[in-house]
Amino acid sequence: MHLGVDTLPLSVIMICELFANCLSYLQFIHYHKRFSFMREYMTEQRKVLLAFLKENTDIQFTVEEICEGVNQSGTHDISLSAVYRNIAKLAEGGHVRRFMRDGSRTAVYQYVHCHDCEKHLHMKCVKCSKILHMDDEATSEMLVAALKKSNFKIDERKTMLYGVCESCSEDI
Repeated sequence: MHLGVDTLPLSVIMICELFANCLSYLQFIHYHKRFSFMREYMTEQRKVLLAFLKENTDIQFTVEEICEGVNQSGTHDISLSAVYRNIAKLAEGGHVRRFMRDGSRTAVYQYVHCHDCEKHLHMKCVKCSKILHMDDEATSEMLVAALKKSNFKIDERKTMLYGVCESCSEDI
């Protein structure tokens, strides 16, 4: 027997509507928290910085290098202090990642081209400094094999493997 909405008690209908409204509200809150940065703060300068980093997804830049790279094009003139302010906001919003340069206290930034970037390992070429992303399956296999006996958990976001990339190994 099929029961239509008109045959359900009013209290059940009200509970269903309340539940649906709660879900909608929770989805709205999640959306608002996730995307409010983009809606409220995506200034022209931030768009320019993102465009520059997007063109160079496999390179990590200091703030000074970003400023120099953006201003070299001649189409924009952004001050160093503006780059510092805006890159911090872009990192806060998850559009770029902040790393510490090897063996120093210098911060470098890189465009996040996928939001699953935190779920896989990164590889850095010691010759050209190119950053490569290990695919998820290879990351999982490697972590499972390496950590099987140690019962140790690795933070993929902070793990970098060092070696020589394919193009640099051809030069050897």
